[in-house]
Amino acid sequence: MRVGCLKRGGGPFVGGHRMSLPNKQSTPTGTAMEAIAGIFQKFIIDYWYKMLIPISVILFILAITTDLHTIPNGPLVLLSIGLFMIGLGEWINHPLQTSAGVNFGQKMVIVAHPRRPKVGGVVLDIVGAILGFIGFVKIIIATI
Repeated sequence: MRVGCLKRGGGPFVGGHRMSLPNKQSTPTGTAMEAIAGIFQKFIIDYWYKMLIPISVILFILAITTDLHTIPNGPLVLLSIGLFMIGLGEWINHPLQTSAGVNFGQKMVIVAHPRRPKVGGVVLDIVGAILGFIGFVKIIIATI
């Protein structure tokens, strides 16, 4: 009897116990590109705070590799680091929580990311907000 399965990996739940699936991890003989692809397969952008991380990385790479004529590079670096820190802090503050439940006689697994503030996440949020605000204000002042 197949009752449910988690979104990310793992086998189906039967009677409240996870059935094991064959190991699908990459072997040490795989290429570097396969290893990088494996990392990005686990990074699913399904929440707003996870979207800040790739956006900030793109802005950071753009700021350090090209000379932008309308926007100064230094404040853009500050803004991108601030966004990265906020995204990472919120990711820490939204841990994955699962619980088992019964609905209409069927067993199911409830998966959620409720906000549970942690010291490290809040510190990253505050420092990221300060850096992002300074970078944003400097960009606005420079473009006026």
